[in-house]
Amino acid sequence: SSGINAEYGGLEQELASPWDVAVVSLDHLAGCSGDLLVICAAGTHQIWAYALTDTILTHRGKEEARDKGTTWRLAGNGEEANRNNSYANKASFAQPSGISFDGQRSLYVADSESSTVRVVDIPSFGVKNVIGGAIDPTDLFCYGDTDGKGTSARLQHPIGIEWCGEAEQLIVADSYNHKLKCVKSRLSASLVTGLNEPSGLSLDPYRRLVYIADTNSHTVRQLALGVDCSDCEDLKVRKTRTPIRPCGVSFIRTEAAALISLSVDSVAGRQLNRTESHVTVTCYGGVKWAGSDPPQVSLEEASELRFTMTEERGAVDLNFKVISCSEDGMCHVDRCRHRVNIGPFQSGDDEPPSICLTLP
Repeated sequence: SSGINAEYGGLEQELASPWDVAVVSLDHLAGCSGDLLVICAAGTHQIWAYALTDTILTHRGKEEARDKGTTWRLAGNGEEANRNNSYANKASFAQPSGISFDGQRSLYVADSESSTVRVVDIPSFGVKNVIGGAIDPTDLFCYGDTDGKGTSARLQHPIGIEWCGEAEQLIVADSYNHKLKCVKSRLSASLVTGLNEPSGLSLDPYRRLVYIADTNSHTVRQLALGVDCSDCEDLKVRKTRTPIRPCGVSFIRTEAAALISLSVDSVAGRQLNRTESHVTVTCYGGVKWAGSDPPQVSLEEASELRFTMTEERGAVDLNFKVISCSEDGMCHVDRCRHRVNIGPFQSGDDEPPSICLTLP
């Protein structure tokens, strides 16, 4: 499971953090037959397959047979990177989290940590860029929120992806930008805004709806699908009580340190339990937690979170658990995750901005 092309099959095969699966039929491809279950193995940064039937794959005149129940690596060498290559064992992924098959010969992958959408060809299993990411395959901090074509577009930690065959376009859950985006001919466009870390997508082609798991709003939403991106209708929302969410995002930093200020506000009728509520901190890239271990702070204590900077860029995930009680004695536990991206130091970054969370 650590990047080795092992073929133990079935329950004997180890997988590391599988995040998504897709069923792929090969019968329409010349020299190929059978059905595969393709797996995003996010933990080892690879794409794996499980043979649902006896399977034959033919590529460049070479035929390979796989017995039913066999598991093997399709693409990815196990290195965490954004490396595209026509040879499957030389390509690299960075936490592939979502996958969708177009019914022909393309497997589209939401590669979360490289903030890209990639495509895996069948049956060669070579890997190409669709949108997002840096030219440098080792740069995993090339993220943002920019519509555009190919590598000029910017995403931020996409998790879900769905192929819409009628319109020949992809819908991407651009999770940390809290949006859906559509992609057609390698051109991305914002589709739906105002979400809260959408993560899962599923297409109902008969009703022409896309269902959205909007994770941090604790809601499943539905989107009426048009022929192209511009024809998509507004969301039809069914949801329960609105959870906490950030009302501002900012930080200050020097060349060697960063500071995030926090506040949590409650509305009338809700009493915040600051002692039992807390925030857990996870650091990425060049950001290092400067507080005590483990990196968890109660909201009674947390007004400022301090970090050291060992590189120019990095990110911080703030995972909030907030407990509050209403006047009738009903208590609620709200959870919210928020990412703060910390970029290059700019002289003049001297205003102490803050993250403010508001309870419903």
